[in-house]
Amino acid sequence: MENTAVSNLGNIGLIFASAAAPLTLVTLALFIRWRTGSFLTVFSRMWTFFHGKGTASVPFIKNHLDSLTAVMQLNFSIGTRIRTEQHAKRVIQWCERHDESLLDAARCGRQFDWELPGLKEPFATSGAQRNGASFATFIALIVLAAAFLSIALYDRALLQLKASGTIFSLSADSAQPLWSDNRLIFAQCGTVANPSTSGFSPSDAKIICDAFGKKEEESDRAKYVSKTLAEQRSASLILCLMSFALTYLPFKIMSDNQRAKEMRDRLRSRSRSRTENEPPDEDANAA
Repeated sequence: MENTAVSNLGNIGLIFASAAAPLTLVTLALFIRWRTGSFLTVFSRMWTFFHGKGTASVPFIKNHLDSLTAVMQLNFSIGTRIRTEQHAKRVIQWCERHDESLLDAARCGRQFDWELPGLKEPFATSGAQRNGASFATFIALIVLAAAFLSIALYDRALLQLKASGTIFSLSADSAQPLWSDNRLIFAQCGTVANPSTSGFSPSDAKIICDAFGKKEEESDRAKYVSKTLAEQRSASLILCLMSFALTYLPFKIMSDNQRAKEMRDRLRSRSRSRTENEPPDEDANAA
């Protein structure tokens, strides 16, 4: 295949691959920010990478950074929203008084007020709206993941003509416009008068035939398709996994609402139990 002809094509797999790496890094950074409530961990790693020192040389600053790092570790490991050591003590003491754990509180998500600390007052209407929006987002991400999976399982390479923007699929013996049943058979490139009957415009058909239509380059064409297909599948699988992983976010919102309801029921049950087990008021009995 001539390099000039191939340069007129855009590899959809390479487009996916070029987007997958930065998207993976951005997703990881946002996940850390979401779990810890801060970019401290990300910036600390960047500082270590560029500066070469992992700790501060001033003892007072080092102790403060160590304290913040411990808080971020607690937030990342459990999912809490703690700001300082003193804040952590208040929340832990609340959990101990109410026979709950930090994990129980973290599972409630935004339904738990970390500053109070304690459960927020329930808002049935807004909770229902959040659940509805979260469910719609969950379904959309599942559909997106399924689309990327179908591309990964597709047995034809996806390419795009740079001049016209036409997207088409490619195999070792034919090219086919996307969403079309017509095909351009490479063996016909030198014999048919109007290859545009394949579904391509005359100019697009000429570019494709110039790139892939030469019989003496069949082996090179097969290698090109195989290489492009491998890149396409790898990138599509990565994006599929990323889309599927993102379904955790709306799923967690729905789960948080349910966990908060369960904790609220436990707290009310314990409160009623304590009230029933309290000894009667002696003054009231005497009266």
